[in-house]
Amino acid sequence: MKRSVTLICSTLVLLVIAAGCSSGGSSPNPGQPTTHDPVATAIGSPVGNAATATIGPSGGTVTSLDSKLTVSVPAGALASDTVIGIEPITNNALGGGGSAYRLTPDGQTFAQPIQLTFSYTDQDITRSAPQALGVAFQTADGYWQLADAVTVDSAAKTITASVSHFTDYSWVERLRIDPFT
Repeated sequence: MKRSVTLICSTLVLLVIAAGCSSGGSSPNPGQPTTHDPVATAIGSPVGNAATATIGPSGGTVTSLDSKLTVSVPAGALASDTVIGIEPITNNALGGGGSAYRLTPDGQTFAQPIQLTFSYTDQDITRSAPQALGVAFQTADGYWQLADAVTVDSAAKTITASVSHFTDYSWVERLRIDPFT
């Protein structure tokens, strides 16, 4: 009798653990991250006017009208004069901070990497830390991907990414702490 009670209790414990793990609410192995399937989000909608500048083979910069994003194009990145635009859009990026931006012409590629420099304030990251910030872009099918070459300057409060193409971009909190209330 004692053995069957122990077996029943052990089975119930395993079922409770399995139910909790399958919901995605906690990791089955403490200290290991929980994995989730990627989620596509809606494409952002324009929320303001675009800043534009014509940039050619000698390079140049354009800054968003809210001064939160600067696009720096080095000499040789473009073969001819191109109208570069930065349009603020709703931010649907997971962990996205502030506005997202549509960089135009959409799909534009560059002969060498360009720099996207986002600015942030301490109030923007009250649930994160500068070391956990990054830059993400939205793919044509709605998924957000982290940019690879990103640096954070916590003194200047900037996040800079080296990228080779235009699409929708946002700075993101790769880690966010939400305390229980």
